[in-house]
Amino acid sequence: MPEFDVPWIERSADFYLKAMNGAPNPPPSQSGAVEQVPGFSRQLAFQFANLCAVSYQRFQHPNAQTMNISPYSVGKSITANGINFATIYTSVDSLAVAFRGACTWQEFADYVSNSQTKTITISGTNVSVHTGTANLFYGPSDTGDSTTFKEKLLSEIQAALGDRTNLYFTGHDIGGAVANLAALDFESSNSLSITSVYTFGATPTGGPDLKNLMANTFSQACFQVNRSIDPFAKLSNVLIGYASLDTQVSVTGIPVNDCYPYHSIKSYSNLLDPKE
Repeated sequence: MPEFDVPWIERSADFYLKAMNGAPNPPPSQSGAVEQVPGFSRQLAFQFANLCAVSYQRFQHPNAQTMNISPYSVGKSITANGINFATIYTSVDSLAVAFRGACTWQEFADYVSNSQTKTITISGTNVSVHTGTANLFYGPSDTGDSTTFKEKLLSEIQAALGDRTNLYFTGHDIGGAVANLAALDFESSNSLSITSVYTFGATPTGGPDLKNLMANTFSQACFQVNRSIDPFAKLSNVLIGYASLDTQVSVTGIPVNDCYPYHSIKSYSNLLDPKE
């Protein structure tokens, strides 16, 4: 099985230290625990973390061998501003859409750091949303194209869904915020029926008004999976105007060869692995 393909490893301090013939000194590994909350599936969370890793790969190294994601198969990728940002995966009875996080400094500046809130309307309800997240989701799918990322995503999901009975949205980093917003938009407009949402270290999605609408829409079918030491997962608590979404699922522990900022999707997958 190939190594995980994630920018938080490839651009980490440890990576550059190794490139200069240095010897990283990772923190000592610690056994951890995954909080069990009603409706949450550790097995699904582990599978979806791996799908997020493959979505990173589809952007960074599209010709590389794909890691084992059984029972899912890789489907179409959907572009935002002409660049692969989400990938559809299908199994016999399920379809999952996995949104990757920021991979380049430009994406970090354009999306993640664009952290003021803006007011948008979802099915007649005004809610405050992270500006970078909203710009990505409602922005163009391809440069110079009038079709939005949202429209392209909906079209591809509807084409691939068939008679599958489960539809999941999942994402890491800002991909988690986009997964939350997309699920809320499609569910509220009755465009799609979302089974559940699983995010990992998601950046802030929106304010208290969005939190309330999300809770009313999904009850206990939306899970924000966050490592206790991942600083990105805590931004909603420190940025003015934001609120942490329900339902929070805490993950503790330090896997082997982990490194700051403890945000890598590889670490989430290792800690969620039911075999561990």
